[in-house]
Amino acid sequence: MALWLPYPSGAGPWRRFAQQLQRSNSCGARPETPIRDAMTQHPVTVSTDDNGSVAAAVLREHRLKNLPVVSTPENRRLVGCLSVRRLLAHVLSAA
Repeated sequence: MALWLPYPSGAGPWRRFAQQLQRSNSCGARPETPIRDAMTQHPVTVSTDDNGSVAAAVLREHRLKNLPVVSTPENRRLVGCLSVRRLLAHVLSAA
């Protein structure tokens, strides 16, 4: 089983995006707002070379539910997304 999922990973992320957009609209953000004004400029990531322990530490330290996975720390090309749920399933299946 792959530890991270290829990006994008089905309808779930898009549904969550729509929910977040609705919440942001209630806080004064507009649909016309450029993505660059709403996105995280320097997101916390892990690379495909990192192991599950590193990913778990990063998720815990930054209190994240999802973590972008990049090809290498140098070029930072997005290759997937790791969720706490997926990491936990991977750890439990290995036990």
